[in-house]
Amino acid sequence: MKTKMITLCTITMVGLLLAFAMMNIGTSTKISGILSHGVQIMFNRLGDAEYTIYEIDFMVRKIGHFVFYALLSTMIAIILFKKFNKLYLSVVLSSVATLTLAFMDEFIQHYAKGRNASVFDIVIDMAGAAMGLLIFSVTVWVIDKKEQG
Repeated sequence: MKTKMITLCTITMVGLLLAFAMMNIGTSTKISGILSHGVQIMFNRLGDAEYTIYEIDFMVRKIGHFVFYALLSTMIAIILFKKFNKLYLSVVLSSVATLTLAFMDEFIQHYAKGRNASVFDIVIDMAGAAMGLLIFSVTVWVIDKKEQG
């Protein structure tokens, strides 16, 4: 049952990824702008008002890419690990799948009205994926060591 839930969440995330990639610049900016405005209010209350809304929006978008791909790569790796029970194979296949999705995301954005593709976003996506897979790998390794002895 847990594998089915993770699979469903992963498919949902891929669907969200594709939906966000297809959004025009106006819709995309509106969505990230809501979160960015909230972050700006928080910064101002903490006495750190040196960032413009554009700088905050950039950070929000890039952190979003990083975290999204960290979660996505981890969920793909969990599904693959449950199927094959091989850590290395799960991490490699998850990396390939995540890289493919990152390229697809930017390819689609290239054709969305007012948006463009970014190699920088692919690098951030893969950094997030690498972090997610590192945490996944260490977790599997620690659990395996505890079970062995």
